[in-house]
Amino acid sequence: MKKDSVWTIIKKYGKKSVFFRYVVSSMTTILLIFIPFFFVIFTYYKYVLTQELSKQATINALQSKNIFESLTEDFHTGYELARNSQDVRDFLHSPIQNSGTETKTREFIRTLLQDSSLPEEIFIYSFANETCVSSRETKHLGTDNLYEWYRTYRSTKLPFIMFPRTDETGRFTKLYICNEIYENNKLKGLYCTEMNYQKFVSIIQDSFVSRPDQIFVVSDIGLILYCDNPDLINTQMFEKKDTYAAFRSATNVEGNSIIYDDYIIAVAKSTQSRLLIMSYILKDSIQENYKFVNVLLLSSGIVIFVSSILLALFFSYRQYRSVADVMKILEKPDILNKNDGLLNEFFYIANSISDISQKNESITNELSEKMFLLKNAQIAALQAQINPHFLFNTLQLISLSIIREIKGDNMATYLIHQLSSLVRTAYDTENYIVSVADELETTQMYLNIQQARYKSQLTITVDVSPECLDCRTIKLILQPLVENSIVHGFSGQEPPWEISIRCRIQDDFLVYEVSDNGCGITESDLQSLNAILSSDKIDRNEKVGVSNVNQRLKLVYGRKCSMTIISDPQKRGTTITMKHIINNRL
Repeated sequence: MKKDSVWTIIKKYGKKSVFFRYVVSSMTTILLIFIPFFFVIFTYYKYVLTQELSKQATINALQSKNIFESLTEDFHTGYELARNSQDVRDFLHSPIQNSGTETKTREFIRTLLQDSSLPEEIFIYSFANETCVSSRETKHLGTDNLYEWYRTYRSTKLPFIMFPRTDETGRFTKLYICNEIYENNKLKGLYCTEMNYQKFVSIIQDSFVSRPDQIFVVSDIGLILYCDNPDLINTQMFEKKDTYAAFRSATNVEGNSIIYDDYIIAVAKSTQSRLLIMSYILKDSIQENYKFVNVLLLSSGIVIFVSSILLALFFSYRQYRSVADVMKILEKPDILNKNDGLLNEFFYIANSISDISQKNESITNELSEKMFLLKNAQIAALQAQINPHFLFNTLQLISLSIIREIKGDNMATYLIHQLSSLVRTAYDTENYIVSVADELETTQMYLNIQQARYKSQLTITVDVSPECLDCRTIKLILQPLVENSIVHGFSGQEPPWEISIRCRIQDDFLVYEVSDNGCGITESDLQSLNAILSSDKIDRNEKVGVSNVNQRLKLVYGRKCSMTIISDPQKRGTTITMKHIINNRL
């Protein structure tokens, strides 16, 4: 088989081609093998990178802590000097304002400012005389004359507090650090430093060797002193659920990193000021290190795709070639005998197809014969011996004559109409498969004629499941059975006479039951009738109706049908049950 013809077949059948199925199956097989392998590599590589990034983040945070400690250490050095200074003690103990102690305290503050470059101003407040001394002034703090930092302290009453403040433009310019001064466990005063907020920010940012994505400096009460997002500065951590959850986790962790949402958070704690430095690094930054894995995955994907196509082409070409050889054998069966070396599974299939073709030809001939027998059986069922068109036209002529004679309809015209409709249906030999609804209508025409004859002596009961009405069945299989009940079942029997017609669906079979309360069938006659039903011949005897129906069932449905007769002469009554498979394609 030529390669161009292979591609022609592939283009013709597209996704339905063998080539496409081989591509899908081979690619699926390869992917099922390699996907778990790549998943393990990817997961392990991601884990290693995450751990490495966490380690670097922790080291970076701890290194920043050492630089950041210089700020808090400067404050605590000044605080300890002030607490242990005799001049400051005299100022704190003085119950009234004393210019001498205030001047000495101011000189002490100026000395501290000269020795340190971080604070811009230092305040020392005495609770005894309610006076605050700074490097520039001495102020008695009344209810209407308070420093901003002192108002914040009075509202919190915290022994140590850090907080930023803004200027008139809303920009943060000042950072205050305030600590209570105790002596013999008694509160004596406050020590507060004021520093430039931008200098504080520079210290924080410069403390990191590698700049993280976000930085939080948080006090022990959860106040955000610094954040890359200015809107979060001077707010509480609990106001933002995600940062507060990370803060709660970070308060118990130092020297390790925690993973929260999309961030790796490294934490460092100030040993003196109880501050937390939290550096946030996006986990997405790991993706920058995935270049090797991405190249590996892309290369593997290309190799898998190309390999799948090559394998599919190899196997499909061999199969297409075998199919071509099979087609040659089907055209020239003698090839099988001339070249036994080519025999394989495909040639076995070719031989089987040849046998099936011969069997199909035989079945087709047999079916033609059965269709011929079916038409003969329909004619035999109605005992048709005269020309149907002549009979129908004659009935119509009789009906019209009666109508002209009596100037209207009567029972005779009604019966002629029913009979003519019944004859029209019976002699329609082209449509031998009808719906159950049509078959019931035909049977009802016959029963209308019989009930007009017997009136109240004959009772008809019809019980048909609605789902049966659209099912396909053989024409004229109920009327012969009903006629048998009237002609043979009620022969010599006193009325009332009862006929019951039931139809239902059971296990994909359409089931009919025709019952009567007639004289029944003797055991010998029942055996004779069963012999007729088991025979393939159509006998023109007095039981031709039942035999004919059984014969037509077998001609159409083969073994997927049956007919059974139950009769008890002593209890009176006969029930004929017949069923056939539901096949709505007929």
